[in-house]
Amino acid sequence: MSLFDKLRRRSRNKKPSLPSREETIKQMYKEKPDKSDENVTEYIYSMDRTMRYELSKRDNCYTYELWKIEFFDEEEWLYISSFPDSLPAAWVPARRNDGKSFFHSKELMLSEIKSEYEYKKYFEKA
Repeated sequence: MSLFDKLRRRSRNKKPSLPSREETIKQMYKEKPDKSDENVTEYIYSMDRTMRYELSKRDNCYTYELWKIEFFDEEEWLYISSFPDSLPAAWVPARRNDGKSFFHSKELMLSEIKSEYEYKKYFEKA
C-alpha cells in the first residue's frame, strides 16, 4: 500500500470533533433562519441565544412560536457530520403540541409573549 493510499484512508475516517456548547450557540445564532416559512417577520433571541421566538404575520393576523436549540450528542454528531454543511445542533419547537394563538395587532402579541414564564426567565434582563 502506497503512502498516498494510507493518507487518503486516514482522512476518510477522520470525523470532526463535536464543537463546544459556546461554539455551537454562535453557529446557530449566525445561521440564517430557515426561510421555508415566508410569513416569519422577526426573531427575538434569549439572552444566552439558545431560544428564540419566531413572530409571524399572515392574513392580517399575528402569531408566534418559541424555538430552542437541541444539541446533538457525540454519536449523533458522528453520523450528521458526514453530510455537507451540517450543524452540531438544530432549532426545534420548544412546545411540541401547543396550539397557536392569533392576534389582531403586533402589540397584543408582544404583550402576551412578555407575560410568558419563558420570556421572563430567559429573555428579560434581571
